[in-house]
Amino acid sequence: MTQLAILTVRLDQVQDEIEQRVKAAVDQARGPMEMLIAGNDEFLAVCLDPGLQRILLTDAPAVLGWEEWREVDEDHVQGKYRAFLGRLMEDGVLKPLPVDALAHIISGAANEAAFWAARADDPETALSQAQMTMAEMIRSLSA
Repeated sequence: MTQLAILTVRLDQVQDEIEQRVKAAVDQARGPMEMLIAGNDEFLAVCLDPGLQRILLTDAPAVLGWEEWREVDEDHVQGKYRAFLGRLMEDGVLKPLPVDALAHIISGAANEAAFWAARADDPETALSQAQMTMAEMIRSLSA
């Protein structure tokens, strides 16, 4: 198996692990907005794990390239995220916005926050600030 194939398999495994952790956080939340915030908070927290961080935020984008990395993200995250956001809009929880745009914007903000917190001089403080800021951004989308 080539290094590229090994990394792709490992990235899939990391995405599965993140998905399980995010789902566990979401399952404990009360209410749809809190579910969205809890999932985002857990994703950001997971990205401080050095092993996951290296694969998800460093090696995979560098080795696979942006397009391939985004395809893996689409398979693991974007489709489910779009569906959840769409349901929240249908239920009147979120403002009616273009769901594809919103999914990419929130996901992009979360990815950038994860990169930033992971490389900060004080990652724990950066994580807390990122979580607080993302939560406020998400709450601002309430219908």
